[in-house]
Amino acid sequence: RYGGEEFALVLPDTSNPAEIAEKCRRAIEAAAITHEHGGPSGVVTISLGCTAIIGTDNGYGLNEVVQAADFALYTAKEEGRNQVRFLTVPEAIGRWS
Repeated sequence: RYGGEEFALVLPDTSNPAEIAEKCRRAIEAAAITHEHGGPSGVVTISLGCTAIIGTDNGYGLNEVVQAADFALYTAKEEGRNQVRFLTVPEAIGRWS
């Protein structure tokens, strides 16, 4: 648990983080868990923000990586929720600059 309703997954040596995130999203959707407070769809959904670092000499620190994933998450929420958004660290930095 990273924050109140935020969780972080670290997947070392993963070449397809957005695909894994989409599988997680579909699994939550398929579970059809009734939303305690009603929610827009009546069931629990999940929005996911993903990023990735490739290689060890990328110049980005943990803070930039977490910010990029967080930015991708809020992009998913702003674009309608219940979806996955993948942004590289440079893409996220370009959008929040």
